[in-house]
Amino acid sequence: MNITNRGKKWELLNSLWIIWPFTLLLACVGFFWIGGRTGKSKWIIFGLIYLITNLGIIPISIQLKEINAIYNDICMVVCYIGWIAAIIHAFMSRKEYLIRREA
Repeated sequence: MNITNRGKKWELLNSLWIIWPFTLLLACVGFFWIGGRTGKSKWIIFGLIYLITNLGIIPISIQLKEINAIYNDICMVVCYIGWIAAIIHAFMSRKEYLIRREA
């Protein structure tokens, strides 16, 4: 079932940004892309949140590994939760993005 009237091929070509959240370090790029294409700042803000969550916690985790391994594990769990949230959020945002692109 198509989301828009433009057809399945158009929807698939405009949904290639969903590949970005599957990469750990670049999960935020897809949200910057759709935020820039539609002019919606909420997706850019979510991109910043995922950027801080993924790229910001990894250097902190490396520093904390020298202090205590438990803190390192907690940071990595937060990083992975942010990564999984970015993937789920990308699939939830796809429909709204396609509707906005069609309009």
